[in-house]
Amino acid sequence: MRPFWLGGFVLSCMACRPGGQSEAAPVHAADAEYRGKIVLTGTEPGAAVRLVGDSGHVELAGALEPELRRLAGASVVVRGSLQGARPAQTLMASDYDVTEIDGANPSTGLLKAENGKLWLAGRDTVELVGIPEALRGKEGAKIWVVGRHTEDSLEVQSYGIIREPGNP
Repeated sequence: MRPFWLGGFVLSCMACRPGGQSEAAPVHAADAEYRGKIVLTGTEPGAAVRLVGDSGHVELAGALEPELRRLAGASVVVRGSLQGARPAQTLMASDYDVTEIDGANPSTGLLKAENGKLWLAGRDTVELVGIPEALRGKEGAKIWVVGRHTEDSLEVQSYGIIREPGNP
């Protein structure tokens, strides 16, 4: 009688090709979603952008990394493909939502000017009121805004620029 583990060993060997690669299709995490807080680690100019959540942390990379870098301290949901193995995993971000900044739920979108008014064009387009002078002239910027919502406007209490105007 052979030990039962020998059968499992034989089966696992049969599933592998030379070089230790499995013949099974690779697992892709292209639609993976991760929640956490954005933290910058290291020193400039090489500071890494990490998403720290309950299940650990991943380094953020890809075309959206500069935007996510500007959101340091914010809570976000980031979607993308996970690469590498723990503990050195990288999330190639393809999309994200900002869920909390300093305890508040921000609205995000592009700053648009129309008919002499400034609008936040995002999930919902809303007129911005009480706009700080520093925000004027930033049409086309991607921003976050925290403020008081009224029936047809958003009164700006705080804001941040996620992407400067003219940047893709």
